[in-house]
Amino acid sequence: MSGHDEPVWDTSDTRMQVCDLATATAQPDSIVLCFGAKEADEYQVQAFTARLLRRIALRPESARHLRDMLAHALEPREGARRSNG
Repeated sequence: MSGHDEPVWDTSDTRMQVCDLATATAQPDSIVLCFGAKEADEYQVQAFTARLLRRIALRPESARHLRDMLAHALEPREGARRSNG
């Protein structure tokens, strides 16, 4: 791939997971992303545990590219939020 070419993803054997938690941690040679879901703690009303769904290590260059892609994808939503509120 070169430049801004988009990959063609084979999603035939993939299931989507909905995540409501994400963290990023810098390691010496990578950025580690953890994606998960909140699970209510039945014993404490305001407490929750996090179920890790996926952990991904990215090279710093890939992490910067992901940051830029997310910023671009969020622009319409952020613009609408600013104009409405």
